[in-house]
Amino acid sequence: MTNPSIPSPIKEIGDQNFPIWLLGDSPSDSPSAKGQNLTPLDPRHPTRHSIWTPISDVIQRRLFVRYGRRLDDSELYIRNAVSNSDYKKKKHNEKLDKEIVELRELLNRDNKPKPLLVLCFGQYAFEYARRAQEEGDERHPKKWPTEELGQQFNKRILNVQLGEVTLLPLLHQYVALQFPKSHDGFSGTGSNYYEFVGEKIAKALIDLIENDTENRMDKFLLRGKQEGVAS
Repeated sequence: MTNPSIPSPIKEIGDQNFPIWLLGDSPSDSPSAKGQNLTPLDPRHPTRHSIWTPISDVIQRRLFVRYGRRLDDSELYIRNAVSNSDYKKKKHNEKLDKEIVELRELLNRDNKPKPLLVLCFGQYAFEYARRAQEEGDERHPKKWPTEELGQQFNKRILNVQLGEVTLLPLLHQYVALQFPKSHDGFSGTGSNYYEFVGEKIAKALIDLIENDTENRMDKFLLRGKQEGVAS
């Protein structure tokens, strides 16, 4: 039974119209997180800074060098694939299936912009997003080894295009911190995983910006005094 005195985790934050979404797998079930009113990938929690911040730094650096501007990451849409870690314990259950349907409806909203990049942190987020997009070939999330997640990332990042949802698997905290094994497995021997994926995502974003005739991307780029520099 839910304790009414303990606030439920916040389900989502940010702007659903933002072209980049961050997708975690589920709220933290650690004792230290209970009752803390954490948001998905909460910036106060160290997980965010071990799986997203180093990648974001690379992306922002590349965008600033190219355009003198940065993504307004305060508007990033962030949510978890499921709202309760218990739902992950079985391949299929009614509550899990219901949340995957909810995610499917979000990803394919009628008459509203779709996300262009959905960054899926970990095996569970990636597999549930795949099910939401009805890609077929369902598997247990743990059946996605690091090497295969890297292969999927490399294949999908080459096919990013305006008007289409691209799911990109990234590493979760437990794997990302297994240095250098996970870095080598995902992005190649001797590589820096964070630099590797950050550079590729930045290149994909630059390609989108260059071909964005509707200027959808432009309104999510800060400029001038918004960045605290001269315009």
